[in-house]
Amino acid sequence: MKKVDIHGMNLDITQAIEQYIVKKVDRATKHTAEFVSGVRVNLSCENKSGTHLVEIVLFMNGGKTLHNKTRSEDMYASIDIACAGIERQLRKIKEKNIDVKRYRSMEEKLISAPDLLSSIAS
Repeated sequence: MKKVDIHGMNLDITQAIEQYIVKKVDRATKHTAEFVSGVRVNLSCENKSGTHLVEIVLFMNGGKTLHNKTRSEDMYASIDIACAGIERQLRKIKEKNIDVKRYRSMEEKLISAPDLLSSIAS
């Protein structure tokens, strides 16, 4: 796992929150860690309403970035929801790449076996 930068606005970041964020981000990116180059987590608390805002920005190799922003009454719940959203986005990207590779390999096999194509056609 690459470095996780945690920034807080209008609140102090405790050791417990920092460890919780690192654990959740590691879990969300464990299957795609080789594609992740860095993570930035912004935490803020709105004084009037008392809601907590968590924004996760995940930087991937190749310049792609994933964003997820969540607002709720509980800081830990916001972290959970935001990490689940990032994990969902990563899973979608990974499955899309796997499908493209499968299609290409099937296409190459069909092109390299013209006798197979003629036997199927007849």
